[in-house]
Amino acid sequence: LNVAAYDNDALYNKIFDNKQRTRNEDGEFLTYYDKVDVQPFFPYGDEKKWAIKRCRYPYAAEKYRLEATVTVDFLITEQGIVTHPKISKIITQDISYADYLEQITSSTNMKKRAAEIRKGIKAIETEAIKVIRKMPKWNPAKIDNRNVATTNNISITFSPKLLTKNTPTPISFTK
Repeated sequence: LNVAAYDNDALYNKIFDNKQRTRNEDGEFLTYYDKVDVQPFFPYGDEKKWAIKRCRYPYAAEKYRLEATVTVDFLITEQGIVTHPKISKIITQDISYADYLEQITSSTNMKKRAAEIRKGIKAIETEAIKVIRKMPKWNPAKIDNRNVATTNNISITFSPKLLTKNTPTPISFTK
């Protein structure tokens, strides 16, 4: 009897002490678990390769050939659906360059250039979020053989090399 009570307490602690709550942009509560027995599994191979293959280098980033590595955090629900993607980190030297341009000059051309760089970085962030939102279902995380929601993240590197890999080729018509 004591062993069963201990097991139930351990199960209770594993499930409820591990529970996290946060609010999304709409103010609704999201509940997920940090520590799980079985991690979520992407059934279509490597999730990072899947995401990179579907990324398009944004037009707004082309002019200055911006490069950035974007880390996107997201929630995987009990059903395996990817929801609530958000940028958790972006690594780029281009934002520092835009800051530098704004500080050293009062020239409107340089300020315009800095604004265009920021617009390009924002386009990169938007593309990363768009790709993560399109992800198919995952096999959800589990605690004691029960499906639970958890968080995950993917880092995607954007560089001008994506221009040649992922830009659709023009369609030519023959008569």
